[in-house]
Amino acid sequence: MSTTFNKNPNYWDTLALNELYKTTYSYKNMNIIKCVSRYNAALSIVDTDEMWDKYLTTMIKIISDAGITEMYKICLIKESIHCAHKKNKLKPNHYIRLINNSKGSMTLDIIDWAIEAYPNDMGILEVNIKFKLTDKDDLIAYELFKANANKVSSAMWLIIIQYFSNRPQIRHIFNMAFGDKSVCSNKVKKKLANEYLLWLSKNKSLNHARNAYLLLNTNNSCDASLCKTLVTLETGQQIIDVSKIRQHFTLACMQFGKTDIDLWIERINFELKYGSPKLVSTTYHQALTTLNNAESGQFAEILKANSTLNTICNP
Repeated sequence: MSTTFNKNPNYWDTLALNELYKTTYSYKNMNIIKCVSRYNAALSIVDTDEMWDKYLTTMIKIISDAGITEMYKICLIKESIHCAHKKNKLKPNHYIRLINNSKGSMTLDIIDWAIEAYPNDMGILEVNIKFKLTDKDDLIAYELFKANANKVSSAMWLIIIQYFSNRPQIRHIFNMAFGDKSVCSNKVKKKLANEYLLWLSKNKSLNHARNAYLLLNTNNSCDASLCKTLVTLETGQQIIDVSKIRQHFTLACMQFGKTDIDLWIERINFELKYGSPKLVSTTYHQALTTLNNAESGQFAEILKANSTLNTICNP
């Protein structure tokens, strides 16, 4: 079959990869030179998204190899990537993968190219912020985050919270998320709420965490895990306020009690360990009538499998 007119990207990809892994070359960089040459020949004939994707996937693999430290290799791969950039063949996911797998100055160049090509892409913005956090440009990363706080993902928020957790910026970060002028959607707040309660308890007071829990529940800005977080904080106190904890469970069960089996089990275990075993049976029957039919059946089976709880709940 003539390679000159072959239109199958898989064919060219196989030829290029064979060159990359060939062991007969005496010159150590010849594998990469031949591989890139095969891809360039392919792209002059099969200039399709699929062919470019295969080419770029191999370039990403080469730059991610731990052994690629020689300047010649780096320059060769960088030139190939820049060519793809100039021809507008790189998609956001290509830039992101290249940034995540490259090193040193090459990473900075790829970030610049990515921003030039897709200035409004959130994935590229977030990988840029993450890179700057690890490249001693954390204050620049923080300013980038602040400018885009209303658009970035909850995962990005959590990275920022973790990074600045013991620095002055953390107070402003949480204020952006949960203050009167919050820039967060409820969806994002739900992902951040547990970290917020932990921070409030540590840096302000348990009462601040309690008040935040009440507000977040009222505004539908949390999930059932927030109750567990607050209960853990409460039971870690020298004096455990059982009545307060019951209020937390009551509020959570009002909101999530129709579907969340674990919440009811945690409530029962709390009464057994810290509260009143006499209330276990009452809580059990309350769960059976509150949970939806399917969840109620599952809950009953779980309790039945625990002989101790089954005896208490069904005397």
